[in-house]
Amino acid sequence: LPKASRSCKSINYMEWEHSYMETQIKNLNEYFIDLQLLKVTKSIQAIMKGDTQNKAREKMEKAEARIEILKRVHGDKADKIKGLIAKLSQSVRERRSENERLVVQLKDLDGSVQVREAIYRSRVDSSGGEVNPMQQAATRMKRITMRRRLIDLARVQTEEIDFLRSELDRLRQRTFPSFAHAARNRLLLPPDEVV
Repeated sequence: LPKASRSCKSINYMEWEHSYMETQIKNLNEYFIDLQLLKVTKSIQAIMKGDTQNKAREKMEKAEARIEILKRVHGDKADKIKGLIAKLSQSVRERRSENERLVVQLKDLDGSVQVREAIYRSRVDSSGGEVNPMQQAATRMKRITMRRRLIDLARVQTEEIDFLRSELDRLRQRTFPSFAHAARNRLLLPPDEVV
């Protein structure tokens, strides 16, 4: 009986081992089909060849080169910004010095205004404390009449110049024949009526 049970166990074990091997064969066949259908990319090829260290080194070199480029670009930008800051600070200094000059000029102008006001007040005080309205009216009238006389004189002189020009033209026409009047008259008439 123990022999029979052992042989039964060994038969069962062999059947199990046979079914296990068949299952493994199926799995390996499916794995082989999956490998055949797998798209091989560069990264997978590198892994298959064992070049992963080279790829990592290349990535590191690219990253370092990029860092260097970024450092250079950052340095250029920083230099530009420093230049702008220097220009702006120079502009601020110029504006401050200009403001100081304007303050000094304003003080000078205030002083001259005060001096003129003092002169005006002294004139008013010397004329009796108030400005005489009759005297102001008289000076205003003098200015108006003087201006009117000058305008009249200018008008008379322009009329005299026009007269002298026309006289000059007339005298020139006497000494030198000119056909300008005839040509002008001919252009005024229609072409059919020209004599």
